[in-house]
Amino acid sequence: NKIIRITSYTSASLDKKKEMVRSFALGQSAYHKNRKSVLEKENKRNSRIKTACIILFAGVILYHTVNEFSLNGMLHFNFKNVLNNSSEKPSILFELSFLLYIFIPATLARFEAVKYLNDWERLITQSTYMYEFFTATSNKVNAAADDKELYSLLIELNDNMYLENLDWEMFMINKNETIS
Repeated sequence: NKIIRITSYTSASLDKKKEMVRSFALGQSAYHKNRKSVLEKENKRNSRIKTACIILFAGVILYHTVNEFSLNGMLHFNFKNVLNNSSEKPSILFELSFLLYIFIPATLARFEAVKYLNDWERLITQSTYMYEFFTATSNKVNAAADDKELYSLLIELNDNMYLENLDWEMFMINKNETIS
């Protein structure tokens, strides 16, 4: 890892090395905080759209229930009448509601697929963890009394970053396999 080489194998003073590590950790912390915010915003937007689709679909079903199966209509309901073409032209609202029968479930499925393909909840959890880890690491840097303690902190930093990158790589591989 580049940060280990820069700080451990240079002749810079301990304070200079600490400052480099602290700066790196704070930069990564800010990145993950911003990433979490963006992912949460996208996840909430997706959730609102799905909720609106469900409510709209329930409204369409209610509309058809009231219009097609009114009390008089249910008493004299004949399935042949549903299949026969009527001489009356249906209203625009009626035609639009049939279009919504097709459009809303497809839209709902699309946004549900986007949620799982992007795996927002997992990425939000990961960014939260990494934000907290980098913030804690930047605070621990001050406590390092010598190069050996700083190196130990850098190894921990490197291990966490390695696991995060490995997780990201596996996510991308699985995502690509799912899509293709």
